[in-house]
This record gives sequence, structure tokens and C-alpha cells, in this order.
Amino acid sequence: MGSFAGHVIPGTLFLLVGLWHLRCGIKNYLAAPQAFVSRMWHPAPLPGHWSRLELYIIVAGSFLDMTLVELGIGTGFRPIENGGVAPGHLNNFEHASMLLMFFVLGCAVLVSETTSLLPLPLGALHVLAALAFLCEGLLFSLHSTTHSGAEPRYHLLLALCIAACVACALLAAACPRSFLLDAFGSGAIALQGLWFWQTAMSLYGPLIPSGCYLQPNTTLRCDSEEIEHRGTALAVLQFIALLASILVLCLVYYGVAARTAPQPSLDFIRATHAVKCVEGKGCVSGNKAEVGLVGVALHEEEKGTREMDSGGEEETRLLSVGKDNSGEYNSVL
Repeated sequence: MGSFAGHVIPGTLFLLVGLWHLRCGIKNYLAAPQAFVSRMWHPAPLPGHWSRLELYIIVAGSFLDMTLVELGIGTGFRPIENGGVAPGHLNNFEHASMLLMFFVLGCAVLVSETTSLLPLPLGALHVLAALAFLCEGLLFSLHSTTHSGAEPRYHLLLALCIAACVACALLAAACPRSFLLDAFGSGAIALQGLWFWQTAMSLYGPLIPSGCYLQPNTTLRCDSEEIEHRGTALAVLQFIALLASILVLCLVYYGVAARTAPQPSLDFIRATHAVKCVEGKGCVSGNKAEVGLVGVALHEEEKGTREMDSGGEEETRLLSVGKDNSGEYNSVL
């Protein structure tokens, strides 16, 4: 993966899957928000087995990247030398192990969703996805390759994307009906794909920072510390720009899709996110708004009844104090 192609190929896979999930998640939510459930894959509008195109892309893409790019081209088609892994190829085996997890994930989803051989409970596939992303995060955090210059900043920001994917996958397993978690997780996957592309362009392609150059061993070097600092600062700005792009894309598509959504679904969404307030009693949001208002009214009625009862008891006590020994009452009120 320490090359232009090694970043572009997985980046393309992550970007395509993330955008596809974002599109399908928004469409499914607007079609029936009350029945929304987060899914690990979405069928394509194609006939027959081709409706599982997403799963085929994940399985085939990860397998080809693992075998052909990392263990093939990356090692000169000689992954094993002298009966063991050559030190110069250890980096390729690390990347191949990451791709192996996504290959296993794709196969598990394919078998579980299309056959009766692997009847997993709801949320299990999201946990498997979280494990795959966790292995990817460990790879980039505990890399055997020593990075220098602006390269560590690019890998740090990539690790943040991966951490977001892990968190969203685990939370989606616990809260499968949350649309916001599903949308955030899909956006994080798409952002990870874009950042793979940005890393490839900035470290191995035409967008290498001015004053830095790529050495023959694919290590990025800069002429001075000031230029290196400028390169790391540019990485943060690039990350924020891509994050804003994904956010704008998500909002625009949601707005466009909402224009063709069924009116009952839009009414349900508005009612779910409505906020009703009672002066001096705070606000209640969501479907519980009406229930909350009824509760406030009952609380006020109960409070008034208690005050009336308390007043009657106080009056009786005062009259009892004013009663003399002859059994008559004195005026004490």
C-alpha cells in the first residue's frame, strides 16, 4: 500500500461503498422512517444475482488488491524469499492482512444474507465490520514502516476516519434503527476513501508539497523543517475540505430526495423532531411531546388538589386550637 496504486485501489472501494450506503440509507429512511433499519449491504437495482453487486465488489476487490497488488506487484511476485518473508516485503504482508479481514467480512455477509448456512443475529454483521475496521486501524497505528515528514500526519487523519467507522459500526449494532448513526457511518467510509485518494496524490502523485520529494524507497523528504511543517498544515486543511464536501453532499442529496418522499413519511419525521414547550415547565421533543403535555396538565391538577387538601387540614387544625374547655370555639382565624 506504500504506493500510488496501493492507496487508490482501496480508496476507490471505500468511496464507492460509502456513497452507495449513504444514498440507499437516505432513500430507505425517507421512504419509511418508522421502519428504518441499518443494513450492511444494499441490493442494486439489477436483475437476479446482480442485485448483490455491492457484495461482489467487496469480495473481488479486496481479494484482487490483496493477492495481485500487495503480494504480487508489491513484492515483484516473490512474496517469499529463502523460505520466509523478506524484511522489505513485510509492509506488503501487513496491508494484505488488512485486506484479508475485509475479504472475510464480504464473504460472511454474502453467505449470511443469501443462504441459510449462516443465520447470524441482528447486529452481528456490524460487529464483524467493526472488527475489520479495527484491524485496519491497528495496522496504520502500529505500522512496521517508519514514516517521516508529512506522512505521519496523513496516517493520523486516516486513523481518525477508521476510528469513526469502528464506533459507528458498534453503535449501529446496538441501535440498528438510528438513521443518524447509519448516515454518519456511511459518510465516514466515503471520507476514508477520499482520504486514501488524497494521500496517494499528496505523497506519491502530482500534489506532493512544494519543497518535498519522493525518494527511491518511497519515503517523502522535505528540504527544511519549515517546508515540512507547511506540508503537515496542508494535510489538515485538505482533510477539513474533504469532510465539508461529504457533509454538503449528504445534505444536498437528503434535500433533493426529500422532495420526492411520500408525504406521510415527511409528516412522521416532522412529528418525531417536533419540540413543544410549556411556559415554566421546559420542553419536550419527539413523539413524547403530546404525552409530556398531558403529564404536565395532570401534574398541575394533582398539585392544585394537594394544595386544597392541605388548606383544609390547616383550617381544621387552627379551629381545634381555638376550642376552649367548654367545647366552644374562639375566633382565632
